Amino acid sequence: TSKVTCTTCGTCSVMEEPFEELLLYFPEDHHTSDKDCTVEDLIAHHCEIENISDYECNHCNGRMLAKKVLTITTCPPILCIVIGRKKQNGRSIRSSVQFPVSGFNITEDALQYNLVGTIHHKPNGPDHGHYTSICQSQRLQSRSWFNYNDHEVSFSHFTNKRNDKVLKAHTKTATILFYELQTQRHVAKIQSF
Repeated sequence: TSKVTCTTCGTCSVMEEPFEELLLYFPEDHHTSDKDCTVEDLIAHHCEIENISDYECNHCNGRMLAKKVLTITTCPPILCIVIGRKKQNGRSIRSSVQFPVSGFNITEDALQYNLVGTIHHKPNGPDHGHYTSICQSQRLQSRSWFNYNDHEVSFSHFTNKRNDKVLKAHTKTATILFYELQTQRHVAKIQSF
């Protein structure tokens, strides 16, 4: 939901903006220093107040300064988060972005998401690199992760078994995260009978 408020008269316009993927960018200081953060930090940056200097206010009948605020009010059953890792100079931001494996909630409601897959990019220069994917087993009882690298599929040591956190080596290369609404697999299993 996008909310734009004229700073002169206080008139507010609200617009629902559907999205297919949530594209998150790093704050400016990550372009000079690859410091670690969380996906929640990137979402907070995405939802920061933005100044619009040349906003056309219908109430004031002119161009005014306005403030724009984004909030994530609802999400789809499959949530796709894209992490924009390109620096202004064309190189990649190598910050570790920690992201939850289960119980992820980014809206004000009680929707919980579980991670089902990730796409990773390992750069080999400004315009080159290699993509791989890590996905969780489709068996409900299994907590195994598999690495898909071209024609090779292998088990992946993706999470720390003690605390179920994603290992740092994977948080430095993750570019796309796929989350599934917590009840989705159970609904799909029931519907398949």
